[in-house]
Amino acid sequence: MAFFTGQSEHKLDSKGRLFLPRRIVEAVDDPAERSRFVITAGPERCLYVFTPSGFARHFRQVQRQVRGQPGYSRVMRGMSRLLSEQTVDGQGRMLIPGELRQHAGLTRETVVVGVFEHVEIWDAGSWAEATAAEAEAAYLHQAADFFNGGSPDPDEERP
Repeated sequence: MAFFTGQSEHKLDSKGRLFLPRRIVEAVDDPAERSRFVITAGPERCLYVFTPSGFARHFRQVQRQVRGQPGYSRVMRGMSRLLSEQTVDGQGRMLIPGELRQHAGLTRETVVVGVFEHVEIWDAGSWAEATAAEAEAAYLHQAADFFNGGSPDPDEERP
């Protein structure tokens, strides 16, 4: 099973191709899967990238969660519609189809983030907004804890 980590910035070329970082490609255990990836819409304004076997696991999880639910068919159609299997070319680039670029709001500047079992592709501006919001939420949580009797230094004794 692939284990993707790290973050890097890359530019989409004029044809909509994106350089896939070497660390991502080399993290794939099965050499037969190192040049094939499945791209799909993520639940946030980003794209998810899986190996074919990783996507199969993801699909089974989604299927289990929504099977029997009223919106099952809509979820399956939506997932299928915004799905593309792509091959990495000899220069390490992968085409991001236009509909998927549009879904994620991708412009020229992107951020590629390893999230363990999948990779996320974000527009650089959207990524900055998302991470700023996460940082603010973490700060507010820590501040609330501190003002409710927490200590800023875990080694410091409370009064």
